[in-house]
Amino acid sequence: MARDRFQNCLREIRKLARDVEDVDKGVLIRKEDWQKLHVHIASYNNFPTAVGLASLAAGFVCLVFTLAKLMNVVQDHGKLSSIARQGSGSVWRSLYGGFVKWAMGDAEGAYGVLHKSSRGNEQTFKAESSYN
Repeated sequence: MARDRFQNCLREIRKLARDVEDVDKGVLIRKEDWQKLHVHIASYNNFPTAVGLASLAAGFVCLVFTLAKLMNVVQDHGKLSSIARQGSGSVWRSLYGGFVKWAMGDAEGAYGVLHKSSRGNEQTFKAESSYN
């Protein structure tokens, strides 16, 4: 099951991938090449699991944001966190620090709204649901 969730996240990030070029190292990876390249990920966790602390969510947030960085994806937190929610629904709590409140989206569930409060300032993010 976790493998399917991982594959879903990887597939969605690959759709958003862009060209990567490092002239100094002589590296050029075209957007379309990301579909053919294999990704090897080794992850080690010393955080307690299955105790209600959203360790799975933290892992999927790390995975999605790392892949996005590697594949030169535009850093749209709403979109990336929606992708990571395919791995764990608790990603909203793991992505942003401070107090986070999730408000359910419209009747079709197309959008959700995340309110993050920090030191009296509130930010609101509109994010696509990963369940459409």
